[in-house]
Amino acid sequence: MDQKTFKFNSEIYLSKENLQSIDTFEINFKQLENFFSESNKFILLYGDEMSGKKYILNSFINCFHFDKKIFYASLEDDYFSEKILEGISYFDVIVLDRLDLAPTNPNWELGIFNLYNELNEADKSKIIFLSDKPLNSIEFNLKDLQSRISSISAMSFAELNDEEKRILMELIFNKRGISIDNSVLSYALERSSRNLENIINLVQKIDEYSLSKKRNITVPLLKEILES
Repeated sequence: MDQKTFKFNSEIYLSKENLQSIDTFEINFKQLENFFSESNKFILLYGDEMSGKKYILNSFINCFHFDKKIFYASLEDDYFSEKILEGISYFDVIVLDRLDLAPTNPNWELGIFNLYNELNEADKSKIIFLSDKPLNSIEFNLKDLQSRISSISAMSFAELNDEEKRILMELIFNKRGISIDNSVLSYALERSSRNLENIINLVQKIDEYSLSKKRNITVPLLKEILES
């Protein structure tokens, strides 16, 4: 089965300087750098969809560890099976998303258990589990896996406030060469999901829609997009 790595869209992922100008990114980046600089090989990053944990992790790796070999798989993807976890210990960083879904499939539990044991003996690999739930809310059926996972470090990301989300939107628009009025940004935030990944997708949708219509980005244009 093909292995999957993080793919970075240069129009979405911002420079280290831009991201660190947002206080919450700076806080989250420091937490991640502590993990990357220590000998600990395992960590769980948890938070609901509002937290934007995948974007924050992607941004961190893109800024600070872009030279590393990164493997990514999500238990949410139907086209993946536990077989994809075999023979991947040569990656520098392994990211396994939606660990909280593992108890629904005994094959995933066994695959993660075997991967944990393999990486525990590897020289350099680190594994980052992502979960929508905190560690104490995940009940594995495989007790040996429960024992191992319960011993790893866990952290939640600080969530961006509304002003920081507005700044992030503006920075992404600027990277695309678009100057946008604050009233448009405020309108977008007030009437759309505060989920960080949805906000980023909205920026892309606004840009593409305005280009297709050959119109400037204004509140009336945004109304059309949000109502479509």
